Amino acid sequence: MHRILILAVAISALTAKCGDGATSPARTGTLTISLTDAPANLEQVNITFSEVSAHIDGEWLTVQGEPRTVDLLEWNNGRSITLGTAEVPHGEYTQIRLKIDQA
Repeated sequence: MHRILILAVAISALTAKCGDGATSPARTGTLTISLTDAPANLEQVNITFSEVSAHIDGEWLTVQGEPRTVDLLEWNNGRSITLGTAEVPHGEYTQIRLKIDQA
């Protein structure tokens, strides 16, 4: 059976933090990673995510590091669940990684 996972990534408006005037201000934004699934005729689809991270400038930043079990069937038909939210440096993120412990 082919399952479709849709990962919605929303980066909120980037904000500039005030510096001391001697250097340019650090720019950060909020990265929110959400998950939704296509409807299916199943009883349960449980997945345990151990880590959610994003890739920028050659390094991985952890957005959520605590294991979390989700029943995908509870998150479909327009409903989504937030897997992680973090303040991250401004920039271009090229990859998102979801580590799965158990499915």
